[in-house]
Amino acid sequence: RYIHLKDMAKGAKKFCPLGEGDVDNHAYVEKAAELGLDYVTVDLDNSGCDVFEAAEKSLKWLRSNFQ
Repeated sequence: RYIHLKDMAKGAKKFCPLGEGDVDNHAYVEKAAELGLDYVTVDLDNSGCDVFEAAEKSLKWLRSNFQ
């Protein structure tokens, strides 16, 4: 009962922290809440930056956009 999120800029070949790309993750998380899903996982493989920094940024984005 979870949704798997990624973010990426248009034309990019690497993923980025949530909120820094062009994917409409707001719509996905809103739909997940509507469906009663319990968890969000964030995929940061092939991000091209420090994975811990990217995870922190993604968590900050989730917390600031969804309560």
